[in-house]
Amino acid sequence: MRIFKRFVSILFLLVFFGGAGFIAGFHTKSYFYPGESKNIENDSVLHIELPQVSPGPDGFCKSEVISEDALAYGLSLATGAMEETLCVDTQYLIQEIDVRSGEIEEMATKLPIQYVGMNREQFMESMSTYQTSPPLSEVERGFKQLEVHSFSREQVVVKMYYEFIQPTHCYYIAAYDNRVVVYLEDKKTVYIDTGIPLDSLPEEIRTKVINMYCIEDESILFGFLENYTS
Repeated sequence: MRIFKRFVSILFLLVFFGGAGFIAGFHTKSYFYPGESKNIENDSVLHIELPQVSPGPDGFCKSEVISEDALAYGLSLATGAMEETLCVDTQYLIQEIDVRSGEIEEMATKLPIQYVGMNREQFMESMSTYQTSPPLSEVERGFKQLEVHSFSREQVVVKMYYEFIQPTHCYYIAAYDNRVVVYLEDKKTVYIDTGIPLDSLPEEIRTKVINMYCIEDESILFGFLENYTS
């Protein structure tokens, strides 16, 4: 009897210390490797959604059969959910096209921050607004219109069309539709439509304007226009 009690006591101690060691080991691992314990917690709440099943005419459960139309619809939804949007890594390629010569100059830059996160529709709308109301600096360069050539998350290509104002050695003051205009050296490209009525000029100056006369210096040109601007 005494031997049996001693055996039970030893067995109890082994169980006790063994359990205590396991608990201590678990908490020690949790302390030094918190990521692993977090993974265990996440695994414990993992939910797996199984396909729906319904009993067949023989009483046995069978998986539902997905039709081709339903599958196509699901794919279209998935495609819409993954619609391409622009990000900070999207390359912004601008092609500046001279409408007179046909020359093209390309410039690759980072995407402007205001376009980040836009989808195709939003970007097209933004470009339409830009074309309708371009910055003054672009108007002065001769901007005419633009075209979105391609759109993807990796790269956007925008074609910008310009009628570049070329430097000139002579400004021709002339008459057009009974008002004063200034042409560049080619005598075709309008540099300034002054809006000054031709009849408001003194007769001597009016005769010169009708016959087109050249002013070589831009500062002299603007000085002349200021004298006759109301």
